[in-house]
Amino acid sequence: MAGPRHFSYQLLAVAGALSLTLILYAAPRTVSDPHYSTMSPEQARINLALSYIGDTKQPPMKGILMMRDIADADPMNSAAVYYTAEFSMKSGQYDKAVMRYSQLLRTTTGPQQIQAAQGLVQAYIMLGDTTKARDIMHEYFDNSTDSLLLQSHN
Repeated sequence: MAGPRHFSYQLLAVAGALSLTLILYAAPRTVSDPHYSTMSPEQARINLALSYIGDTKQPPMKGILMMRDIADADPMNSAAVYYTAEFSMKSGQYDKAVMRYSQLLRTTTGPQQIQAAQGLVQAYIMLGDTTKARDIMHEYFDNSTDSLLLQSHN
């Protein structure tokens, strides 16, 4: 029969094991996913800004301002510029969206450029400038050799 002293050792061992488990559970983990281990600091900042925007506990403006700062600091960062253009569209700031989408048209190629052209067309339509919207459509869609784009607009 075990005495009170033996019981206290068992209780101490269980408490120690439980504490160790909780410490290990709360300890930082290394992300082994190659996507994250090769992520650039700029992409990490973009992801952080997007997480602020999507987090209901954070004011979304915190993420939007962070994204704008990234886009302003590096106008060649097409992801940051694209997101700021999209945020401008969602907030009804169509003139700012025109500026960002136009910037993307100058700095991107291929599918990114087509996506920027589509956004620019939408922004001009929302501003009521159907002439410019039509001109962009003619310039980027009518002259395109992208077979998927041509299929989607025929």
